[in-house]
Amino acid sequence: MRDPHQNIFYYYRGPSSEKNKHDIQVEDNTTKSLINMLEYCRSVDYQGLLDGLLKHIRVPASSVISFRLQIHGNGSRPDALINLTGRKVFIESKVQAVLDLDQVSRHLRILSPSDILLVITNNKDDETKLKSLGDSRIRFMAWGEIYSLANQIYGQIKSDKKHKHSSILLQHFLEYLEVVTLTEFNGFREEDFEFFIEYDKHYLPILKKQIESLADAIKKEVPHGLVKVGNIPKDITKETTAWVAIQQKDLPKRKLFQQCNFTLQIGSDAFYINAVLRNGRVENKNTPIGVFYNKIKEPALILSFFRNLNTAERKRNEQHKSVLRIYERLPRYGTRIRPGNEKWQKIFAIRIDQINTPDDIAYLRKLLEIKGSASPGIHLSREISRGNPLLRDKTKLIEEIKRTFVEFEPLLRMIKK
Repeated sequence: MRDPHQNIFYYYRGPSSEKNKHDIQVEDNTTKSLINMLEYCRSVDYQGLLDGLLKHIRVPASSVISFRLQIHGNGSRPDALINLTGRKVFIESKVQAVLDLDQVSRHLRILSPSDILLVITNNKDDETKLKSLGDSRIRFMAWGEIYSLANQIYGQIKSDKKHKHSSILLQHFLEYLEVVTLTEFNGFREEDFEFFIEYDKHYLPILKKQIESLADAIKKEVPHGLVKVGNIPKDITKETTAWVAIQQKDLPKRKLFQQCNFTLQIGSDAFYINAVLRNGRVENKNTPIGVFYNKIKEPALILSFFRNLNTAERKRNEQHKSVLRIYERLPRYGTRIRPGNEKWQKIFAIRIDQINTPDDIAYLRKLLEIKGSASPGIHLSREISRGNPLLRDKTKLIEEIKRTFVEFEPLLRMIKK
C-alpha cells in the first residue's frame, strides 16, 4: 500500500489526541496546499487554475501581487489572501469544523468595498447560511468544487510537456483531496482494499472518511431512514470489513427488526451490497429470524423471490451473482452478544440461481436451527471484486447499489408485520 505521506501535500499529524487540534491542523494544511499550488504554478508561468478559480467566484482576472497565509486583521484572521491588482480575495477555509457566521462577520469588517471573501467548506448547505448575512462580497465554494475545477484543469494540461511541473503538482493536489476525503464520494481506491492486508495506522482515518463520504452519498440517493457508519475494530485482520448500515423505512418499531437492514461493506477482496436478517432464533417466533423461519415453512414465497432475482440478473447478464450466506453469530469475548462484541462466522453459502426446489429451502431452514450459545444470521449479498472498474466510477456504483436495494428489498419485506 502506498504510504499517503509520499504525497507532496500530505503531512504527519502531531501527537495531540484532541480532535479540535487535529481539525485545525487539517484546515491549515489544506489551505496552505491550495495557496502553495496556486503560487508555484504561477511561478512556472501557468495561471490556468488561478484564472479558473477567479472566474468561478466572478472576479475578473488580473495580475497577482502576492499570496499570503494567516492574515491578521482587527479581531479577524482569515486563513489566506490572494492580493490582486485593484482588489484582495480573502479566504476562510473549513474542513471538518463548523462554519461560524460571527467569524465571517468579523472578516467582512476588514474588507474594502471591492474586496472578496471566499469561504470554502465541506458542506454545500453553508452557502445558504452565508446568504443570510446579505453581503455581496461573500463567495462560496465547496471543497468538492475545488476538486472538480482542479481535475478539469489537470485534464487539459496532463499531456502538455510545457506544463509538466504544474500537472505533477495538480496530480498530487487532487490525490491529497481524495485521500483526506475533501471531495464527495468518488469511488474506491486500491489503497482502501489494501488497508485490510497491510495495516497502516496513518491510513485508518483516511479509510474512515472514505466510508463516511460513502454514507453521505447514499443518504442523498436512496429513500431510506437511518444511515449508520460502523466502527472499524482496532485489531485488523484479512477478514475485517468496514461497513455502512442503511435502515429500511416502515419496519416494526422494535429494535430487533430495525437491525434488519441493508449494509455496504468493504474488505480486502471485494465490496459487498447486503440485505441482512438478524436477531433472535428459530424458536423465538416474534423475532426476525423466527418470523422468517416460519414464513419459509411454505417455500413458494421464497422460491418465487429467488426466481425473480435470478431472472433479473440473467436478463442483464449480471456478473455479480447474488449469494445467500448463513452465519453463526457469536460473541467475540465472553458468552453474550453485545454491541461491538459480535462476530459472524460463515457456515454456508450458495448462489441464488442454485436454489430451485422445496428441498433446498428445507435444507436452509435446517441450517438456521443453530444450537448452543450462537444465533443465526443471514446475508443476501452481491459481491463486486476488488479491481472491478465499477468501484472507481461513483455514478455507476451508486446505480448498482440502488438497483440491488430494490431487488433485495422483498427479502426484508418478508419479516414485516
